[in-house]
Amino acid sequence: MRLTGTLHPWASTSKAGRVRSHESGRVCAQSDCRTVLSIYNSTNCCALHALSEVRDRRYRALEQAVREVICAHCGATFETPNQARRFCSDRCRMAAFARRKRATVRARLETAL
Repeated sequence: MRLTGTLHPWASTSKAGRVRSHESGRVCAQSDCRTVLSIYNSTNCCALHALSEVRDRRYRALEQAVREVICAHCGATFETPNQARRFCSDRCRMAAFARRKRATVRARLETAL
């Protein structure tokens, strides 16, 4: 029986199929942390500090400039750091969707007649 493809244990593999490893003995980049990193960890810090960096990025995103917006449905003004937000609440967002949906149904009925 002949083995082919990736089933053969000594067959050459493509670069995409290889497991990437890094040098052993690397230590977390944080000054107060002496955690030795795994050879499979591609980052320069341990999991605990990698999570804190992600958390810091999220907080910086939340600290973006807050802008004042007028709700597209009810006309109330509200503040948001989100550049894409158009409605002051879920209630207004859903009511605006229902209004758009009714308008398209009416337009279809008028064109069908």
